[in-house]
Order: sequence, then structure tokens, then C-alpha cells
Amino acid sequence: MHRAIPVLVLPALAVLLLAPAASSVAQTDAGPTRKPGWWEMQLTLSGPTPSPAHQVVRMCTDATTDKVQSPLGVNMNGNGCPPVKTARTATGWTVAGSCNTGQMTITASAVATGDFNDRYHVDIDTHLDPPPAPQAAEVKIAMDAHWLGECPAGKKPGDIETSAPNAPPPPG
Repeated sequence: MHRAIPVLVLPALAVLLLAPAASSVAQTDAGPTRKPGWWEMQLTLSGPTPSPAHQVVRMCTDATTDKVQSPLGVNMNGNGCPPVKTARTATGWTVAGSCNTGQMTITASAVATGDFNDRYHVDIDTHLDPPPAPQAAEVKIAMDAHWLGECPAGKKPGDIETSAPNAPPPPG
């Protein structure tokens, strides 16, 4: 029997994919590094809910943080997760990874474009097998990131702030 996924779970899935992992991300290419500072990522999740869910994540970054917290949004490692594969393309970057939790296999792929100094965009496609609900077999995340400036006072690299789930994206 499948249960419906609460709307709060979707932003949690986004944060799980975007959150720092316990160990560094293994990659075939080094992957891009964001300009150090305070970044805002506007996430739009679509798939298992009738209307998209929105969340805003702000993060203080530096080169060390980007080695653990990939700006490409696919941070999958640990037991059951082979190394993430990252590759440079003519227009940006691609990344693919998977994890087998024992109860579910999660696969994710992403395509990124942008300069990673001022702004970038990533489209992430995540598949859950078996899905926790029939409509949750695929979750798509569109992430628009832009640099806000230096990290605010009191924030250090790796610090993250998130908006309330399903908050509308900020203007502009």
C-alpha cells in the first residue's frame, strides 16, 4: 500500500539532495566551484503534488564547502551510493548519481548552466524506485542560484538558511 507524500516531504527531499554529505563527493571531474560568499538558491519542486512546491535556500560557501556540498545539487554518497559522476559539457556540467537504501533506489541526474560566479541554473531529475506513492516516482527540481555578496556577519562557510516550505519564490 502506498501513502501520499505530504507537501513538507518534498522540500525535505530537495534539502537532502542539496545538503552537505558526511564525506566528500566522489566525482569523475572536479566539478564547478562557486564564487565564495552568500548564495541564494530558489528551488521549484514538481512531480508528486498537483502544484509545484517552492523553497529558498541561502548558503555561505567557499572552495572547501563546494567539495562537500556540490553546487550541482546532487550530493549522494555513503553506504549504497557509488561515486557521483560529474562531467564538463560544451554548455555547462552534467552530474549523475544513485543510492540504494535497501528499501528504495534513488537516482538523480542534473544539467547545469551558468558562470558559477554570479548565477547558475540546474535542472535535477530524481527517480524513486519503488516510489513511496505512485505519483512520487519522479521528482523534478529546478534551481536558480545567484550570488548575493559576502557572507553576512556571523555566517561561516557551510551555514544554511531555508525558507518555509511552499513559500512563493521571492520577486526578481
